[in-house]
Amino acid sequence: VAMAFAHYAAASGSSCDAATARDILHAIVAESSCQGPLGGFTGRARNAHGGYRATEHNIDMFALARMLGEKEIMDQAAKFVRHMFGFDPAHPNAYATATDGQPRCSDRRTYGVPIAADTQFWNLLAEVDPDGPRKRASIEFALRPSKDGGFITQDDDLLGGGARLTGVLFTTRGEGAQWENTAAAV
Repeated sequence: VAMAFAHYAAASGSSCDAATARDILHAIVAESSCQGPLGGFTGRARNAHGGYRATEHNIDMFALARMLGEKEIMDQAAKFVRHMFGFDPAHPNAYATATDGQPRCSDRRTYGVPIAADTQFWNLLAEVDPDGPRKRASIEFALRPSKDGGFITQDDDLLGGGARLTGVLFTTRGEGAQWENTAAAV
């Protein structure tokens, strides 16, 4: 919602809508900010169940903060995303999906959690982590066929004539192409 207000404010010049977007961003920061070595923001408000930090959520926080010129918030979200590269020892060339949720703002790894495609592609598209070798390694990981641990898969279009389509899985444990992530990857 805050991104929609920010986009509208940029297109219309509406300072009121920009202020609304900024107020939403600051409310999220007040509820979800994590201090410590990983930085970042939780995926849920303080009173919600669990206090995990998701890479996708921090990519979103980075993008919104950039839209609004909030450099400190951008830096805090980017710090977390950078730390997620190789965070899961089973996937040393990818951005991990999240941290453990207990206790709130935990720096502990979650083991056995699949790697999400959006944490690879959206990170690249939003330019959160500027490190070239990490970006390259992440995309090389992501563009491997699913049988080799990557995200590229084939799927039958059962509603549109039965064509065999190539797309991107939602996670390393998924089945079938997920078209939102496929569009991001293209």
